[in-house]
Amino acid sequence: MDKVVKAMKKPCKMLLNYFKLFLIPLVFVFMLIALIIKGVKKLIEKATA
Repeated sequence: MDKVVKAMKKPCKMLLNYFKLFLIPLVFVFMLIALIIKGVKKLIEKATA
């Protein structure tokens, strides 16, 4: 049982590291997209006002 847990820990740690690597840029991209959407909405409001 202990061997199985140890075997599972290594891939899990690797996955977590990859997740962290991808999560930071993903959050950044989502923030950028949100800002762009806000900007577009403001432009549309100005155009229709």
